[in-house]
Amino acid sequence: MGPPEKVACLVVADDEYDITLSRAELRRKVEEHFREVSASLPYYKRVKVLHFTDIELPRTATRKVKRSEVLAILQALEADNKSDPETRTDKSADAESRWLINIVAAVSNRPQSEISARSRLADLGFDSLMFVELASAIENAGARLRRPSA
Repeated sequence: MGPPEKVACLVVADDEYDITLSRAELRRKVEEHFREVSASLPYYKRVKVLHFTDIELPRTATRKVKRSEVLAILQALEADNKSDPETRTDKSADAESRWLINIVAAVSNRPQSEISARSRLADLGFDSLMFVELASAIENAGARLRRPSA
């Protein structure tokens, strides 16, 4: 049995919404909004994972968000968050994350030495096709990716 599923959200904040707000203030307002909305929802419907990104979400030709690719992004961000910066350096990840770093290196066609558990996929030049390739490579490595239901 795998880990329990949890509601997750990848936010692309509109920096132009209120130009008087700093980026940190805008993120705090978004987090506060999620907390307020979550308070009125049953526990199982509350957003448990909230990440921000500056990249445009991957979309289909009809502009629908590609959920499987967003899932891969969120899983990579969660894996990155699990690495404790006090006990790990960027250059030496433990065996738990090394397998993922190897896959990211192969998909991005970069040496493993350039990739760490804290690397951002956008900074490695990932595009929508690379996210699909990454998800496929992770599944082929034996990890089971759950796809969100439609």
